Order: sequence, then structure tokens, then C-alpha cells
Amino acid sequence: TFLARTNGAFRQIVAVEPDPRNRAVLQDKLRALLPDDPRVAIYDFALADRDGEMLFHEGLGYASQRSATGKLQISARRIDALGLAPSFVKLHLEGAELAALRGAKRTLIDYRPIVAATVYHNDDGIWRTASWLTEALPAYRFFFRLHSWCGTGAVIYAIPHERNKPA
Repeated sequence: TFLARTNGAFRQIVAVEPDPRNRAVLQDKLRALLPDDPRVAIYDFALADRDGEMLFHEGLGYASQRSATGKLQISARRIDALGLAPSFVKLHLEGAELAALRGAKRTLIDYRPIVAATVYHNDDGIWRTASWLTEALPAYRFFFRLHSWCGTGAVIYAIPHERNKPA
């Protein structure tokens, strides 16, 4: 959808997928859509609020996630440590969105991207994520949308005032 909407007019896509099976599927799909495009990077670590190691429960498809029950030891990185200048940040991390946002605070303040973060995986999404975003990101407008039934697909959108165009 992103490629169709932008007609391929983007500087860079950075995708992060720690689950090896999911990453292989992602790589295949992106290769089919954008063969050998140097603007696309896929990383194998998890996003977090600190750099280090963590346990990850792999092989659950879209529900794979960092978890104490995980058997796979993976690297975790802060978005702030990646040296990116994003214009759009989408986080769907099966409950680790708030930690990833905390690890991206400097990047979010410096580059003021649009942020889309899912908030339906754990109790952080009930209020902590929204509270953190509204405190950490001045001069942003916030929207909440349910994209699915019964609370699944709940997403908070944060749009900097300078990029918020009236309909």
C-alpha cells in the first residue's frame, strides 16, 4: 500500500523484523516489489528502550514477540542508536511499542516524523503509550482509531502540527 500511495517516491524504507521466518517472508515480498533496491534495509534485531539482548518468542507469525518464554536470544536496539532521520514511523510490536518509543525519543523530537503505533497488545496501550506520546511530543496532534472489531487494530497516530493539513 505504501509503495502504491507514494509511486515509489521515497528516500528509504527501514524495516525491523527479529523473527527469522517473518523476516524471510518480508525479504521475499520486498524483493518481488523492489528488486535489488538499495533504498530498502531490513534489520534482524528488536526495537527497545535500551540496547542489549533479550529473549524472543519466534515462530508465532505476526504474533511473534519479545517474551520471557522465548527461546531465541536476540539483539535489541534503540531507534535513537540507528542514525535515522525518519519522516514516518510505524510500530506494531506486539506490546513493545512503548519501549520502542522511549528508545526513539531523541529521533522523534529531532526529526518530527508522523508516528503510527498499535496500542492493543497490553495494558501500556490503555493509557501509558498515549500519555508518553503527548508528554514527549510537543506541537503534535493525536488521533486514535480502531481499525478492527473489539479493540484489535487500535492505533494512535501522532502528526506534527507542521505536517497536519486540514481536509
